[in-house]
Amino acid sequence: TSAADRRPSHSRTMDDAPPTSMTSKSQNMDITHGLRIRYTGPGETDRDAAAARSNAQISLGELVFYFEMRVINKGRDGYIGIGLCGPHAASNRLPGWERYSYGYHGDDGNTFGSGSGNKYGPTFTTGDTVGCCLNCLDMSCFFTKNGTMLPIAFRAIAREEQALPLYACVGLRSPHEEVEVNLGAQPFMFDIESYRAQVREGIQATISSVDVNTHAWTASLNQLILSYLTHHGCARTARAFAEATSTPMPEGVDAILARSRVQALIHGGEIDEAMSVLHASYAGLLEARPSLHFGLLCQRFVELIGKQTTPISDEHLAAVLTCGRELQAKASPLDAPALQEIFGLLAYESPHASPLAHLLGAGRRANLATLVNTAILDHQGQPLRAPLERVAAQLGCTLAAMRREGMACAAGLSIDSFLGDR
Repeated sequence: TSAADRRPSHSRTMDDAPPTSMTSKSQNMDITHGLRIRYTGPGETDRDAAAARSNAQISLGELVFYFEMRVINKGRDGYIGIGLCGPHAASNRLPGWERYSYGYHGDDGNTFGSGSGNKYGPTFTTGDTVGCCLNCLDMSCFFTKNGTMLPIAFRAIAREEQALPLYACVGLRSPHEEVEVNLGAQPFMFDIESYRAQVREGIQATISSVDVNTHAWTASLNQLILSYLTHHGCARTARAFAEATSTPMPEGVDAILARSRVQALIHGGEIDEAMSVLHASYAGLLEARPSLHFGLLCQRFVELIGKQTTPISDEHLAAVLTCGRELQAKASPLDAPALQEIFGLLAYESPHASPLAHLLGAGRRANLATLVNTAILDHQGQPLRAPLERVAAQLGCTLAAMRREGMACAAGLSIDSFLGDR
């Protein structure tokens, strides 16, 4: 199991504050404003090295972590290192010189991991900007120089519990060395967002590569799709899909058509006819749901206002007033805000051009149609949400829980964005 899959209890999650500055216990360096670091030691031997680490641990719940260091002065020897370290790294050792520490050094271009050195990349000196990136998904690490990505230096680091949590770190070793660290408060030289997008696309590609064309998968998916269509009253589409995929209908076509007809009437603004169908086909439904019944009556009033002409006819005015009185008679004290809002339409000669024009829009009808459809399903003892919607909701909760636990793969996933790319 990789460190990306294991999340120890002390691993920082996405809810915690990210690193904002550097800190050190070494007496051989001076840190100004938390980010500008200058070597002040004698620089005679390796024991005179000094290291600083970030004030907060790296979140392994992010897709990637990245920071940069600008070399202000390479000093006498350019013994400057950048990298990552575990919680017990000494403050008198350069990154990579000890266990659970990983670094890239400027004097020779070598990388060092847990004390072992290897040829890696170019040296760096005064004026160069060097970056360190941790891919929290596979726990690989690479470095950058002046905005250019260098090869992967370490793979699957921090496999052991003692290596966590990880911190950003830099090290200096010879006189006059000075660097400035950027933990993200300023724009990076390297295009980290493009790399982050590549990692996210890789996760989505892995998901997309899963073969769901087996009989068991196909049958389950077809049932989910068909139940969604029938749930939302798409009778003809559901029937065509069922025939094309040889999937049994979960609900009779006549029952679906009846619900679909009610929704169509509401979408068309025919509220009186919709209520007539509800009374005839679903006895007791509105009586058991007075708030829904009141909502339909409110919409009937809105539809009357929406159909008025200028000047308003006596007949139409009488219908509006009758409907308004009926609403007042049925309203409870809790309904006062809703009444006040829709009665406000009476104040305007041209309601469609008024500040309350949104009440006359299709969105209000659509919301009411959905509420009525849900009420019919509940009246018939059917689930209030389609199985496909419940699966999506459960997946959303799972991803949220994974992000809270600091699992990097979840940081790259979003149901809406994933479906939006399809």
